[in-house]
Amino acid sequence: MHKQFFPAPIATLLAYFVPVLAIISLVFLVFNLKTGLLLSIAYLTAIILFIVVVLSEIIAKETCSCAGIFKEMNYKGHLVFSLIMWTLAVIALYIYQKNKAGMPKTATRVGS
Repeated sequence: MHKQFFPAPIATLLAYFVPVLAIISLVFLVFNLKTGLLLSIAYLTAIILFIVVVLSEIIAKETCSCAGIFKEMNYKGHLVFSLIMWTLAVIALYIYQKNKAGMPKTATRVGS
């Protein structure tokens, strides 16, 4: 994060906040699917906006190691990957909502 254009205090805060938010999203995906999907969509939207700003050259391009996960991927590759993940998350939320809407509101007892 310190290689980006953010001032040092903000970069330090983001260096902790971004991975923690990713872990929180993961936990919610396991225990509360709708919230996890919404957090993931918001997180990916922020990443996509950041990449678009970098690619539009509004700010100077800086190197990004992405915690070493995608070392060889350039910003366009990151954008494509993030758009695919965002699309999958939106589709998953749509399917979740559709299935949730089709479920009965209350369960009835057998024999009542």
